Amino acid sequence: MRRAVVLTAVLLAALALPPARSQGAPGKPLKVGVFTGNGSAASCVEDALAALRIDPDIEASPVTGARIALGALDGLDVLVLPGGGGARQMGDLGAEGAARIRTFVRERGGGVVGLCAGAYMLSDTPDYLCLGLCPAQAVDREHDERGHGLVAFSLTGAGRAFFPELEGWNPLHVYYYEGPLLVPAAGPAEFTVLASMETDVHLENDAPAGVVPGKPLFLTAESGRGRVFLSAGHPESTPGLRWIVPRAARWAARRPAVPYTAAVVRPGLLASPVLFDEPLRKEETALLQTLLYGKGPERCAAVRRLADVRSWEAPRWIRGLLRDGDPSVRLCAARALADLERTSALPDVEAAVALEPPSADSHPLAPGPAGGPGILRRAPEDHGPVGRRTGRRGREARGGRDLRRPPRGERGHRRCRGQARPDPQTRGRHRRSGRPRDGLRHREEGLGTRRR
Repeated sequence: MRRAVVLTAVLLAALALPPARSQGAPGKPLKVGVFTGNGSAASCVEDALAALRIDPDIEASPVTGARIALGALDGLDVLVLPGGGGARQMGDLGAEGAARIRTFVRERGGGVVGLCAGAYMLSDTPDYLCLGLCPAQAVDREHDERGHGLVAFSLTGAGRAFFPELEGWNPLHVYYYEGPLLVPAAGPAEFTVLASMETDVHLENDAPAGVVPGKPLFLTAESGRGRVFLSAGHPESTPGLRWIVPRAARWAARRPAVPYTAAVVRPGLLASPVLFDEPLRKEETALLQTLLYGKGPERCAAVRRLADVRSWEAPRWIRGLLRDGDPSVRLCAARALADLERTSALPDVEAAVALEPPSADSHPLAPGPAGGPGILRRAPEDHGPVGRRTGRRGREARGGRDLRRPPRGERGHRRCRGQARPDPQTRGRHRRSGRPRDGLRHREEGLGTRRR
């Protein structure tokens, strides 16, 4: 069990490790801030930071509205506006923070990446609190809460040039959670569409059918001296596509793209759309309750099912199961987090490894390969007595060798082989545990020497 959890931790660590630089020399650090404040979902901030850290040259850190108002953007190259609630995030920034972001982009040449609600904030949508840094507006906002799930998308020619790793992988799939449906704000489109959504999402709030397909998923735009990248979906939370976020940050900062490892570039990982309609939402709710109140096998089955459908809520619930009392539950939770690429949960997995009891198969007294006595699996450094099983059957079970004595040529007292005489203070004590041997204990207690 411990070995399986350790291997899971290694896998998560591999997903979190940055790729090797192509030229071997450190690049100039790319300083990226992820906005955190009222309206920014904690899970979206966490996922954005973890995705950005895939890149070896990116130094990612959270930044608050207060720090932005005090000039924190002066020390950043790129700002990421995460998912959550766009209008509430704009309210948390206030007029001062919004003005500083516009100046950061248009006059100083900074870059901004907007993810879902962040794309709303970058748009120029009438009657909506936004920054107006991209000439696109959101439509059908009255049905904004239309539903969520994995949606299919396809790349444009510009998108294949932007993401050469995705060449030949149409359609692809990404998390979508009620992101903006963007169209040109006025006149000709002054932005570049990299990918368009194909799956129709109209699951809730009486959203009409046929509105989502064809709308941009990823788009880019020049804004004054700076650049903005908008995503209607959540690549930062999509297994196999999280590297899109650091790629977007590099583009926004006018840095050349770098290749990422096959451990994180896995475009074929998600094979088909998964929409959370009412039956699936009810099933998800029941499965999440099973994680709290179910028995071991039930919870493991619930974890696997939630991971299979890529439940949006599941990773934050599964993380706590790493500290569950049932070892099988701990193991399936660790595997699910690795499958979902939750590198932000790596500290939790490392803690689980540290707390995991040693595996039975690593103990010198563990059963043998064929179910034989544990004393046959002695540690190689142990040259002391390993048991009292003697006679022909004992020697046969031990491969014909009497393990009570050293191999031929090495017999004799230790000091005859040039080793130091045993310490008189420890003579008569068990060599490994330091506890008194039975005979000495009996002598000390005046009970006489035990017969052997």
